[in-house]
Amino acid sequence: MLYLLDTTAVSAIMRENEQVRLRLSGLSVEDRVATCVITEGEIRWGLGRTESDAERIALGTKAEKVFAALRCDVVPTLAARWYARVKLDLRERNVRAQQQGDKFRGLDENDLWIAATCLALDASLVTHDKGFKDVPGLRVDDWMT
Repeated sequence: MLYLLDTTAVSAIMRENEQVRLRLSGLSVEDRVATCVITEGEIRWGLGRTESDAERIALGTKAEKVFAALRCDVVPTLAARWYARVKLDLRERNVRAQQQGDKFRGLDENDLWIAATCLALDASLVTHDKGFKDVPGLRVDDWMT
């Protein structure tokens, strides 16, 4: 199984989250763990917003170690088709929810691309973000609970 880590999962590794560490250590030799360029970009963007120089340096060092240890997949061409399918499906669900007076959260653009990347790679998404549960066909694993 390929496990693709999103921003919440990479952040948990940087924070040395015990549950994530245990899940990583319990994977089989056939399992692969990676992240994608979108997640790396989000992490680097977050680091750039960190106001404290000392915190930015400390977190930056942790981030570099995580990125050095993980394969970072590019977004495959097939993800474009998945992106369109997922976005259209979520848009339709949002319209139905509004017609019924309900709220529907949806996903931001980066999360849509991360979901599409997972679907294109036939990967399981490791995330703590509950919004991904609304993506049809997406396997989601929360290693932080």
